[in-house]
Amino acid sequence: MSTTFYDNSADVVVGTNLFDAAGNFCTLADSFSTPAGTLWTITTLQLKLQRTAGAGTSKINVDVYLDNGASNPGSLYQNLATNFSIVFPDGASHLITVTLGTPLPLGALTRYWIAVSDPTNTGAGGLAWNTANLAGGDVGTANESNAGLPAASAFCAFVSLNNASAPFIMKLTGDVFSFGGGGSSPVAIGVWGR
Repeated sequence: MSTTFYDNSADVVVGTNLFDAAGNFCTLADSFSTPAGTLWTITTLQLKLQRTAGAGTSKINVDVYLDNGASNPGSLYQNLATNFSIVFPDGASHLITVTLGTPLPLGALTRYWIAVSDPTNTGAGGLAWNTANLAGGDVGTANESNAGLPAASAFCAFVSLNNASAPFIMKLTGDVFSFGGGGSSPVAIGVWGR
C-alpha cells in the first residue's frame, strides 16, 4: 500500500540553501528515521527546488546515506538519480519528483539522509533547495548540521543544513510491510525523529 511517510512539501518556503554557497560546490542533506517493526520502501521522492536565476535547465544527483552515529551523513546506502535533468519554467520554487525504477528498502529504527548535489559544479542558475519554518509549527527534524564533518567532505560543512528553524522541504512516498504480529503502525506524517 502506497504511503506518504515524510511530508513537509506544502509548508511555506522561508529560505533557500544554494549548492554553490560561498562559491564552494557541495552536497546538501536532510535526514529522516524509520520506526520499529516495519520494513519501508521508497518509491517516490519529491524535493522543493528553485533555480534562482530564472528559467532554464539544471541537473541534480540524489543519494541516500546512512547516519554516521554523530547526526551526520556516513556511508553511501544507495544512489537514486544521477544527472537528473530538470527544466525550470521560472525562478520560483517547484516540487521536483524523482520516481525510482526499483523501490529502495529501508530497515526499521534507522536514520537515513537524503543528499542532493549539483553535478555541473558551475553555479549557473543558482540551484537551491528550499527550507520551511519549523519554528512556525511545520514538520522536519530540528538542529541538523554537518559542521562536524572534515573539510575534505563533499557535504556542506559550512552550511547549517537543517537547523531548528529551517528544515529542507521534501516528501517521501513508498510502501509499508509490517512484520508478523508486532509491527508498528506509521507515525504521524513528517514527525519521525532522530
